[in-house]
Amino acid sequence: MPRSKLFLVPLLLVAALGASCGGGAVEQAATPTVSAPAPSPRPTSALPTMEPNVSLVDYESPGGLFAVKYPAGWRVDSWGVAGAGAVFTWQSGPIPFARVTISCTHTTGEITYDDLLAQDAAMLGRFGNIASAPPVDVEVGGVTGQRLRFFTNAQGVYVEQDMVYALVGDCAWRLQLQSWGEGTIDQYTGLFEEMVASFRPG
Repeated sequence: MPRSKLFLVPLLLVAALGASCGGGAVEQAATPTVSAPAPSPRPTSALPTMEPNVSLVDYESPGGLFAVKYPAGWRVDSWGVAGAGAVFTWQSGPIPFARVTISCTHTTGEITYDDLLAQDAAMLGRFGNIASAPPVDVEVGGVTGQRLRFFTNAQGVYVEQDMVYALVGDCAWRLQLQSWGEGTIDQYTGLFEEMVASFRPG
């Protein structure tokens, strides 16, 4: 598979999740069929090893909507009104190996974690079969949120993802870790948990 396609699919997943929660509460979506994803076509032996003791640096969104610590040396891109979203990417040249996306989707009505989980599962199911573990509670942004790890085989690309949800005020926050290739996500989990612990909504 060409590299351009290999990394386009995860970007589509990010865009889909960012757009999946519109204004107001959402309808409960049907959960897609769950099956074991196929192995990744990308050789994991060629991937570099992430330094577990890398230092963290401070980031504040342009409009002060949130603050977080992220690994030094990672690329940062923000988007949206008042910097409502940001992407932190570890890459070598043009090739990314891991990405953490933080985004706020504004809501205008009641919404629950079950709503968010079901909606994201249905959205991801459009790209390929998914497999996931049950969600667990996690402290994030001063509230008790939900954390879910799942695996997506999107058009032949094996994507491992760790998603944290936090409902704070009128924001449905998503903090999402992605890595590409089977068995690659564990080396980033500790850093992701530190980012989650440092996350502060504005």
